[in-house]
Amino acid sequence: MRKYCTTLKNKAYIFLEVIIISFLFISLTLFLQILLNNSFKLYKVNYETQENFQNLDFLNEIMKAEIRNIEKNINDGSIKNAVDYIVLNEAREKIFLIVDPNKKISLGGYTLLNDEIKISIFNSVNIHFKKKISIKDKNYLILATVKYEVGSSRDLGSLYNGVLTRMWIKEDV
Repeated sequence: MRKYCTTLKNKAYIFLEVIIISFLFISLTLFLQILLNNSFKLYKVNYETQENFQNLDFLNEIMKAEIRNIEKNINDGSIKNAVDYIVLNEAREKIFLIVDPNKKISLGGYTLLNDEIKISIFNSVNIHFKKKISIKDKNYLILATVKYEVGSSRDLGSLYNGVLTRMWIKEDV
């Protein structure tokens, strides 16, 4: 019967035990480090997600307040529709037709996003408006797009049937 190396007399056996125990200890330490890193990353992602949801709720409340202002002006009879709130100034002129830059502010506080409006070959043109607001050291832009049909003379004065197609908010950085 053969006798295997089970006693502590053999130096190679002791060395092999030390290597195996060291390997197991290093593997366990590495596994715990990976587990802690993943736990921290998961916590960080959850925190950022919760913060993003709070920001979205806040921006949603800003848009609701803007829509309430539009509804209030429509109910007061000062404007007929949402496009008038965005496009017309106090003198009931379309702000993109006014030459004086100081008078290019609408009833709702909107100005043109781009001063230059180009009418292309299509039968409609999108005009973009912006409104800057500041809340707690942060600046936001409320943006609106109004789509107009182009008249036969193909100039800015011939635009008619304005429809508010899009309204959104973003942080101004």
